[in-house]
Amino acid sequence: MPAARGAHLYYDKSREQWQIRDSGGYVKRLPRASASCREDAEKALAVHIATRRTSSVPSPVLVQLDEEIASNPKLVSVAQVLAFYGHSKRNDAGNREFIGIHIEHLLGYWGDKVLAQVKRSTCEGYVEWRCAQTWAPPGAKIKKPVSDQTAARELNTLSAAIGVWHREHMLTAVPVVTRPGKRMKTPDWLTEIEYERLTRCAMGDRWVASDVATRQPIWENNKRPQEHLARFIHIAFFQGSRHGGILRQRWSRGDMHGYFDMTTRTCHRSGPGEPKTRKRETACRIHDRLFPMLEEWRQADRKKHRSDRPILCDGCAPCGPRSQGRRWIDARDHADPSYPAAHTGDLDAPGWRSNGRGGLLLGDDGSHGRDHLRPLPRRVSEEGCRIVIGLVRMLRIAPVSVRIDGHDR
Repeated sequence: MPAARGAHLYYDKSREQWQIRDSGGYVKRLPRASASCREDAEKALAVHIATRRTSSVPSPVLVQLDEEIASNPKLVSVAQVLAFYGHSKRNDAGNREFIGIHIEHLLGYWGDKVLAQVKRSTCEGYVEWRCAQTWAPPGAKIKKPVSDQTAARELNTLSAAIGVWHREHMLTAVPVVTRPGKRMKTPDWLTEIEYERLTRCAMGDRWVASDVATRQPIWENNKRPQEHLARFIHIAFFQGSRHGGILRQRWSRGDMHGYFDMTTRTCHRSGPGEPKTRKRETACRIHDRLFPMLEEWRQADRKKHRSDRPILCDGCAPCGPRSQGRRWIDARDHADPSYPAAHTGDLDAPGWRSNGRGGLLLGDDGSHGRDHLRPLPRRVSEEGCRIVIGLVRMLRIAPVSVRIDGHDR
C-alpha cells in the first residue's frame, strides 16, 4: 500500500481551481481570485502546513516562531499571545495577580483559536460564555453569576496582549477586540454616622439593639478592641487613600514607602523610588481631625507599656539602671540587632510587629520577647479589609431587636 503523500496541491481542470489535499480526506478549494496561478497556490499551501505545525505545539508554552509566522494572524494562536504577554508582565507587582487570573479565564474560551478569529462575533460569544458561569467570594456559600463588566476587563487584557505582540512582531493585520459598554458608576462613601459606628465596632463595641424612640443604636463592649483596624479606618476616612498606600505608610521618610511629615503636616502617599502606576498617589495635607490622632499614635508607638508602667526593656545591658528613668532613648545609641524594634522603638526596623511591612498599623501585642517579633503578613490588607466591608454592610442594616424602656422587644 503506497504511503500517504501528505499535504500537496491539486489542480481541478473541470473547475479550473487549485485545491489543497491532505491526509484524512482533507480538501480545501482555493478561491480563484486569490489563487489564480501556481505561485499563489504554493503560498496558500505553505500557510496550511505552518498552521498544522503550530497547532500541534501546546498552546501555553512559549516557543520561538519565525518572523513570517509570528506576523501572520492566521498562524499565531491566542494562547501563544497570552503566554507571551504574561511572561512580559512577570515583574509587574501591581497587576501580575489579576493578569494571571484573566489569562486563566481567557484560555478556557480562546485557547484553541488564532488571532484571525478575534472579531466581534467571537468577543460577544466570550461574554455570553462567561456570563453563564458563576463565582463565589471567599467564605460565601451562595454563588453569583459573572458580570459582563468582568468579561469586559478580561477582554481588556486580551486587547493589551495583542498590542504587546504587535509591537514585538508587527502583525500584518491587528484584530480589534469588541467589549461590552461600561455601566454608569455608582459613587458611594461613608457618612459621618457610618464612620462613627464603624470605628466603635473596630474598638470592640457591638451593636445589639436600637431604641425605638430615638432610633439610636445600643452598644455593648466585648472587650476585644482592634486598634490597628481603627487606625486603618481613621486614615482611610480622612485622607481618602487606597488601602495599599495606607499599609505602606510609615513615620520616617523612605524611598519605597509613603510617610507622614508631622512638621509640615503633609501626607506623602508614596515614596520617590516606588514604581509609578496609573493610580494617583499625590501628596496632600493632613486633615485637621486626623492630625491629633497621628500625634497620639506617634507618642504611643515610641514606648511600650507593661502593667501601666512605661518601660524601655527588661535587663538590657546597654541601657542599664540609669536609663530606666529616661522616657526617650535614641535608637542609634542603643541599637541591639537581636531586638531591633521593641528595644529601640525604631518603627522601620525589620521585625516590628505590624502589618508585616514595618508600617504604623500596629498589632495588639506589646511584648518584648523574640517570639513576639514575628510579622503579621497582610494582616490588615486581607482580614481587616474584609472585616471593614462586612461592618459597613452590617451598619447599614438596622438590628432586628429593639429596646423600649430598658427592655428588649
